[in-house]
Amino acid sequence: MRFQSINRLRDFEFHDSMWSLADCDSASFAFDVTALNLHQDAPQNPESCDMEIENACVFFVEFRLAVYEPGVAWTTDASGKSCPTEPRKTYTGDEAIALFQLEAKHGIWVYALEQTDTGEWVLSGCGEEPYFEVRFSFDQVVIEWDAFRRPAWYVLRSRGIEA
Repeated sequence: MRFQSINRLRDFEFHDSMWSLADCDSASFAFDVTALNLHQDAPQNPESCDMEIENACVFFVEFRLAVYEPGVAWTTDASGKSCPTEPRKTYTGDEAIALFQLEAKHGIWVYALEQTDTGEWVLSGCGEEPYFEVRFSFDQVVIEWDAFRRPAWYVLRSRGIEA
């Protein structure tokens, strides 16, 4: 691969990226990712705006899944407070890993990937499940790619161009 980023997830914009499971074992996950955007100030970006990567490979080494939580419907009560219409389910251990692998095999449309105050990462997205969140950690993440496709969709939109 021509470009490589190691342990710099904050250099990327994951919203609306599509992740497909490429490989996994007990200690790592590898994804083929499309519609991943690299911020303009990232060391590997030669352009003056955020750029969409044509196709990336994302490798998580020593991946540890803490929680898998499928979404539930929400409602708003008379006071304006939102609450789930049914109890939220939280899966851990082997069951959480199996559910996440199912999502990854189906393909995950990522809404967000954010780091918590505790250092864990939370991925929210949809796949087989209409909405889910996973909380995880890892020892290393490597993102590799060969080419850029175009300016990021939100850059094009700000210029009046439909992506």
